[in-house]
Amino acid sequence: MMPLKHEPLLTIADWEMMPDDGKRYEIIEGELSMACAPSLKHPLILKNLITDTAALRQTGVSEYWIVDPEQASIELHVLQDHILRMTALLAGSDEITSTVLPGYRCPVASIFKFDF
Repeated sequence: MMPLKHEPLLTIADWEMMPDDGKRYEIIEGELSMACAPSLKHPLILKNLITDTAALRQTGVSEYWIVDPEQASIELHVLQDHILRMTALLAGSDEITSTVLPGYRCPVASIFKFDF
């Protein structure tokens, strides 16, 4: 996903005006990023995530994960230079580690094994 520079900085009001064209629009630190939407089921989750990113940073969150059960993947976001950035997209045989839980290691595939 590539940020598009825009001045002045964009807000949630700008994001709400984005077209419903199947692309995933995000405003991070006032800049627009765009990618294909992961699924039609996710627009509300994405909207909440976009509005909460600044709040997460302001409350001291230094790491968060976005778990996508449909793709059996995890996006790892870590605070770098005062910005929460996606640092990894993990799936399959990848192993997730944490900057806030030293020594934590978990095979991503094991997170998506369900015995119902």
